Amino acid sequence: MTPSEIRAKETKELLKIVQEKRTAMFGLKLSQVTGQLAKMADIGKARKDVARMLTVMRERELGIRAGEKANDKEQMTKGREEMTNDKKPKIGKSVKTKAKTKVKKAKK
Repeated sequence: MTPSEIRAKETKELLKIVQEKRTAMFGLKLSQVTGQLAKMADIGKARKDVARMLTVMRERELGIRAGEKANDKEQMTKGREEMTNDKKPKIGKSVKTKAKTKVKKAKK
């Protein structure tokens, strides 16, 4: 199934399809163990279909519309303070080298 086909379906219908796909995956894995599975790729296809459906359901839960980027910078940093270079404590090279020499002397 393509993501556009999945987005066209309702959430209840998707839940039902996910259950069916999971039971089908169980049957595929069982037939793989017994050596009766003809195409190994069928397991991967079923797994990826389930993942796509769960992703669409999660998008709906979060209120993310199709085509909208979820990692938009404003959305990701909302409510957080960004640490700029001005706020970071500055340590010069001389301070670092002095600290290293103190550690070396302490070890001896």
